[in-house]
Amino acid sequence: MDYEAEAEKLTEKLAEFFRIKDSQLMDKFSKGEHFLIDYLSRRDAPPMPGEISQAMHVSTARVAKILNALEQKRFITRCIDGRDRRRILVDLTDEGRSWIASGKKFMYCQVEHLLRELGEDDAREFIRLVFRITDILLEKNRQ
Repeated sequence: MDYEAEAEKLTEKLAEFFRIKDSQLMDKFSKGEHFLIDYLSRRDAPPMPGEISQAMHVSTARVAKILNALEQKRFITRCIDGRDRRRILVDLTDEGRSWIASGKKFMYCQVEHLLRELGEDDAREFIRLVFRITDILLEKNRQ
């Protein structure tokens, strides 16, 4: 296999993929406000903004900007930690929980449609490959 030539073709196809409206919605879900609210919804306890910054791999200034926007939308609250008044904790509101739940439901429907269109064999192979690729990239980033 000519890996270099195949890498070029795949890169071009992925660029085309990310220009498609549905894939842009999926990408949007994994960044910014969507990512942050999803992150909060998966936590057992409210995190500090610094923890969110690390999880998102963005600056604390970027996190502060996102938190301000989410607070204006009433999707999150920021409060002082009762045990350590120097710490600010971020938590989801009921509106935030509802918003992320409806966003997830929409995304799951989009992915389900894609898998149905692929058919059972191709869908299983696609899922296997996505998991394999993710594992490879995670391992590379740990090094």
